[in-house]
Order: sequence, then C-alpha cells, then structure tokens
Amino acid sequence: MTNKIGFCFKLAIFALSACAVLATMFAPAAYGDDCCAPISVQGADFGDVFAGEGTELEPFLIGTTQDLINLASVVNEGNTAAGLFFRMTRDVDISSVAWVPIGRDQNNVFSGNFDGDGHKITGLNIPASMGLQYAGLFGVVSNAVFRNLTVEIDETGINIYPAAIVYAGGIAAHGTNVEIINCHVSGNISVDYIENPTGYRGARAGGIVGYAEGLYLSSSSFAGEVKSSSVFSSNLGGLAGY
Repeated sequence: MTNKIGFCFKLAIFALSACAVLATMFAPAAYGDDCCAPISVQGADFGDVFAGEGTELEPFLIGTTQDLINLASVVNEGNTAAGLFFRMTRDVDISSVAWVPIGRDQNNVFSGNFDGDGHKITGLNIPASMGLQYAGLFGVVSNAVFRNLTVEIDETGINIYPAAIVYAGGIAAHGTNVEIINCHVSGNISVDYIENPTGYRGARAGGIVGYAEGLYLSSSSFAGEVKSSSVFSSNLGGLAGY
C-alpha cells in the first residue's frame, strides 16, 4: 500500500511539473507590468494570431494588451486587413506601452473594420521622443470602419515633436474614406516644434482624427485639449483637425 501511495504521489508531482513547463512555454513574454512583447509576425497572417475567422459574423477577437500589440505588429508588416473584421471582448489597458500606432505610415495602412463592442482602451500614450509622423491608436487608415469604441489617452498624452508636417488623433492620425461611429476619446494631444529652417512644418491634429478625406463621423465625442506651440501652419480641431 505504501508503494502505491508513493507512486501516485510521484505521478502527481510529475503532472504538476509538466503543467508548469507547459505554462512557461506558452505564456506570453512579460513587457512591463501587464503587457507582453510583440510576437514575431514576419510572414504571419491574422488567422495565425487571433481567435475567430475575421468575418462580420465571426470576427477576430481582441481581448488583451497582447492582442492589440500583435494587431499593430501584423498591420505594420504590410497586412492591411482589408475586408476583415475585429471585435473587442473586454476593456484593455495599454498604459505600460509607448504605443506604436496600428498602421504606422503610408506604407503600412489599416483598412479593416474595428468594433469596440462598447469597451474601452485606456492608457494610450505616445512620447514625443518616438518621433512619429502619424500618432494615434491607429496611424494611417483607409477604407476603414471604427465603431462602439472609447479611448482614454493617458495623462502623459499624445505628444509629437516633429521637424515636418505631422498628424495626430485619438482614434486615427490620418484617414481616407473612413467611418467613425459611436466612438469617444478623452485626454490631451500636444504638438511642439523643433527648429527646422529648411523643412515645412505643420500639424493636423484632432481629438478623434487628425486629417481625413471622405470622413463619416456620427454619434462621437472628444473631451480634452488639442494644442500646438507652432507659429507655422497648424489645423487643430476638437473632433477633426482637417
């Protein structure tokens, strides 16, 4: 009887050890207090990263800081997400991350459908030291739809310190043919300029979108401040900068 008990005890220890090893193998890498490092996305598609099918009825699901980082990583590898649908499943805090926008420039554009499903993203912060030309939760978007989303900018704000024309917005920095429905942003956006006597300087900054061509904006709001220290050309607005 003693041998059987000892054997069972050893099996239990082995099972716990195996579980611990598996948990370590598949746990996301720590990044700050509650965030994770981006996955390696070279050659990856959205179906390799997210639960769901990416359709309107079965959208890709976004429920963690890691998911948002990975969305940015995949889009910023040149995957536009055109025709794909994403839906949040819970509130997400990204305050531990110096945020790299989803669709960071004109060569990496987001063209999907993003549904916050009534949830909020808190702690959005972009330090001026990042030197971004397009600053927001999303950077450059085209033929994209955003709905039912609340974004709370961190108290440190969205800050741009450029030497050329820049774009900033709580939802998106620069948009073409964009629908924004029932989206709400709170916080501050600031543009401060460095000396650049040979380059053109200017800002397009808005609480929700910095610059947009073909914008449909409905049932949305901004509470906060959009400001610029520039004596040069700046277009600032509570909802849209230009």
